[in-house]
Amino acid sequence: VGYPVVVKPDSGSGASNTFKISNARELDQFFRDKPEDVTFVMEQFIEGLVVTFDGLVNRDGEVVLAASHRYDQSIMDA
Repeated sequence: VGYPVVVKPDSGSGASNTFKISNARELDQFFRDKPEDVTFVMEQFIEGLVVTFDGLVNRDGEVVLAASHRYDQSIMDA
């Protein structure tokens, strides 16, 4: 795949324990420091616009919240 890659937990939400790895040194450091009780997946990092959508429905299936956000800076760039 090549660098950079994204390593993240195979379950959960948000960006907790998510890392952008840009070279072999950072990958070695990740393997030294990663939590032992978490299973990770690795993917190719793809540059692009970060857009999210959040929604909430009530018990009747009616939408009570719908919100979309565009981020100017990704957490991967912070």
